[in-house]
Amino acid sequence: MSIATHYFSNDEYHRRFTEQDKVELIDGLIYDKMVIGPKHRSTVNKLIKIFVLAGYDVSSQGPVSWSGNEPEPDLTILAAGTDPTDRHPRPDECLLVIEVSDTSLSKDREIKLPAYQKAGIRTWIVNLQEDVFEIDGMKTDVAEFNEVTIRMEDII
Repeated sequence: MSIATHYFSNDEYHRRFTEQDKVELIDGLIYDKMVIGPKHRSTVNKLIKIFVLAGYDVSSQGPVSWSGNEPEPDLTILAAGTDPTDRHPRPDECLLVIEVSDTSLSKDREIKLPAYQKAGIRTWIVNLQEDVFEIDGMKTDVAEFNEVTIRMEDII
């Protein structure tokens, strides 16, 4: 038995799917987006507040775009002055991407994280199953980004 696979370009992805389809493009393949639970939503909102108060430009659950990819991270910390209105941000405009993961943990680790790494995007996973940050393969309860220090207990 053979399994057919179709790899999508960004243009094909946009022609075939809309926001209502609740999917994202990663390495040319289409993946369903996960449902957001209350703990996930609350954690994302707390992270947004922390980074905005620190003076960063933040995008929440919006696409980052490069060839064959349009994942939608929970949070993207953008380089200053980078919030294009005619396209989605590119990897070189992203200072940090954060995936808040509960039911999506295996997808975020095995599919999204490698795609971000190949694109050169610094990435944190907020692992809500164990209530830890996963940064560069290490689990920790404190994460630091420039002058911002975040303790897990402050966001869960």
